[in-house]
Amino acid sequence: MSASSSSTATDLSNLRGTQLREQVCLWLSKHVSPTKNQNRAPKGLFERCAAIFPQYKANGIRRLWRQHKQAILYPERYPLNAERRKGQGAKPKYSLEEVQSKVKAVPFRHRRSLRSLERETGITKSTLQRMLKREASLNQMTKQRIYFVRYGLTKYPLVEDEGPYDSPLHPIDGYEQGIAIARRLAAMDTPPDIVYCSSLHRAVSTSQLIVHALGKTKNSIRVEDGLIEWLTPSLTVEPDGTRLQPRTVQQLVDMTFTEIDQGYTSLNPVAEDPNNVPEGAPFFFESEEYLMTRAKTSMQRIIEHANGETICIVSHTPCAQAMALYLEGAASLDESKIGPWPLGGVTMFTKDSGDGWKLDMYADTSHMPGEYKKGLKEWSLPCLTKK
Repeated sequence: MSASSSSTATDLSNLRGTQLREQVCLWLSKHVSPTKNQNRAPKGLFERCAAIFPQYKANGIRRLWRQHKQAILYPERYPLNAERRKGQGAKPKYSLEEVQSKVKAVPFRHRRSLRSLERETGITKSTLQRMLKREASLNQMTKQRIYFVRYGLTKYPLVEDEGPYDSPLHPIDGYEQGIAIARRLAAMDTPPDIVYCSSLHRAVSTSQLIVHALGKTKNSIRVEDGLIEWLTPSLTVEPDGTRLQPRTVQQLVDMTFTEIDQGYTSLNPVAEDPNNVPEGAPFFFESEEYLMTRAKTSMQRIIEHANGETICIVSHTPCAQAMALYLEGAASLDESKIGPWPLGGVTMFTKDSGDGWKLDMYADTSHMPGEYKKGLKEWSLPCLTKK
C-alpha cells in the first residue's frame, strides 16, 4: 500500500459525525447508478463500504442509505447538507414558499401524497409532516367551527300533536347511535371545545356522550334555553292539554347529568310572560317566522359567548335548521342548501377570520350504525318542504 493511500485510510478512519456521514454518502453515490441499479443498492455494496469506513457496520451503512437515498442517487439534484450550507452544489428545486404552497394542498396525514412530495421536492417526509402539522395548527387558530347535531332514536317516538315531547333516548339503539355521533366528533381534525344543548332529555343525554368522548367531563355542557324545541302547539302540547315543561339545570344535574356547567346562565332564556317577550326570546307559542328570529338571536349570542371556540350545538331539527339558515345567509330558500335532517345527522359550518360562515357538511349520517347510515326519519321545517 502506498503512503498516500495509507494516509487516506487513516483520514477516513478518523472521521466522525456529520463529516463521516457525508463521506459515506459520497462514496455510495460514486458506486451506484440510478438507471443501472433501478434505485436499488448493488449486492455487497454495504459490506464494501463498511470495510472502507470501519466506524460503521454494514447495517449502519444500510440505514444511511435509507435515510439519504435521494441525495446518494441524485447528488446534483439533492445536495448534501454540508454542501448546501457552504453554498456549493445544485440549488434546491423549489423555494421554501413553493414547498409550503404544495404542503397546503396535501390532505393532512395523506402518506401517498407526502411520499410523492418528498420525491418531487427532495425534502424528507418527516420534515413535510412537521410542516403539515404546523399548517394545521395555524388553521385551527384562525378558523372557527360550529357543529350541529341531531340526537339518535328516542325511547318513545315523537308524534306531532300527540307526544310525548320529552322522551329519553332509546336505551339500546339511541345510546348506540349517540356513541357513534360522539366518536365522529371526537375524530374530527378540530373537535368541539364546548357543547351547548337544549334542556330536553334526549339532547342532554347526547351531549353527555359527546363530552365523554372528548375527554371533557367537568362544566363541559351549557344548557341553553335558546336551543329548546320549536315552541309550537303541535310539538309541545299533549292531547289532554298538558304543555311541555322543560327541566331546570338543577333537576338535570340531580338526574346524574353532572357534566353540566351550573355556573352558566342561559343567553336567551324563555320568556315567562307572552305579553312581554324580549326580541328573539323563546316563548309559548312561536310562529315559524318568529322561530327564525329566535334562532338568529340565540346563534349570535352563543357565537359571541364562545369567543372563537369550536362549539357543538345539540338541539332539535326546527331550531337547528333555523340557525343553519341564518349562518348560511342564502338570498332565498330556493338557493339554500338546507333540507331534511335525519336522525343523528351532523352539520358543520366553518369561518375564517374576516370571512362569512361556510357550510362544509350538512346532516351527514355516514357515522351512524346499521340502516341509519342511509339517513332515516328525516324532518324539516314547513318552509323548507315547499322548496
